[in-house]
Amino acid sequence: MDPRALKNHLDEQVARIGGAVASPKRLELIELLAQGEKSVEHRAREASIDVKLASALWVTLREHGLEAAA
Repeated sequence: MDPRALKNHLDEQVARIGGAVASPKRLELIELLAQGEKSVEHRAREASIDVKLASALWVTLREHGLEAAA
């Protein structure tokens, strides 16, 4: 890969990740997910949000290519 193409690729990846974590609640969910496996209901309670919102936030993470985190 030439240097310009590599730079473009890296910029795209940074923008993708930045978009995924643009919400404070998404950042909180990522932090909670790093603590181990638990149910969506449990994560929602820990983040003080309802289950529907937690699910929607995880969908956004997946859409930004962060499926492993979600």
